[in-house]
Amino acid sequence: MCKRFTMLTWDETMSVVRSLETHAPLNPVPDWPARRIDAFPNAEVSVIVDGGCAQSCRACPFPCGSSPRHSDQGPHAANGSLQPPLCGTLNVRSLRWGYPMPSDGKLVFNTRLERAPFSALWSDSFEKRRCIVPVMAFYESSSSEYALNPTGRKVKQTYRFGRGKPAGESSEENLEAAATEHESSVETRPLLLGGIWQDDRFSIVTTEPNEAVRPVHDRMPLALSMQGALAWLAGDAAAEQLASSDMKSTALYPAVPEQEQLTLF
Repeated sequence: MCKRFTMLTWDETMSVVRSLETHAPLNPVPDWPARRIDAFPNAEVSVIVDGGCAQSCRACPFPCGSSPRHSDQGPHAANGSLQPPLCGTLNVRSLRWGYPMPSDGKLVFNTRLERAPFSALWSDSFEKRRCIVPVMAFYESSSSEYALNPTGRKVKQTYRFGRGKPAGESSEENLEAAATEHESSVETRPLLLGGIWQDDRFSIVTTEPNEAVRPVHDRMPLALSMQGALAWLAGDAAAEQLASSDMKSTALYPAVPEQEQLTLF
């Protein structure tokens, strides 16, 4: 269950939009000092939605000709490869994390990919209103490891998952930075998480864990490649097959330094 992630600013999210629309590589996030903010359920977050007819009408009945719902053809990237088409340009919206349950109003903030097409709560959004949630990292708690939080309380160990610095930079510096102040983030490229939305709310879609997350948790957010993100927004049911492959080599960053954890018990 994902219930915490490090969010991007509005300007950074707009930069991701420009990369997606031009099929350009994701630009590294600027390295000026900035305090990163973690989002929790009910937080207001900048997310990316398809700004075309998929957003303006629920059933998308108009023959716009640019969506896979109407055509098997799409725009080509600079290298000539076929890219997943979209109904229109991409927009950034500020949405709150979590759908209120109709029965009691409690927030549900994760959506299982396997169940979404068949759920009364999720199916309409899954079919018609998908979004991308760009984040610098997400967190998962271990089911078997424990640590002491800053107040001395014994809690489940928490791991931070992100892409990390490009190859060639010091891994020791990365680990030291992650172990001290997570806002001094070691990640330089955002992750693109698949989500769904309705009105002013969104939920993060979860799936089976990859090799990096599996030792910690049995679920993880649907982390997509750039091509996978475009396919997801376009309503491609197979977009989950285009998951971000570089997540598999992402280092795990414990909530406390490893040398301290060994002395806890």
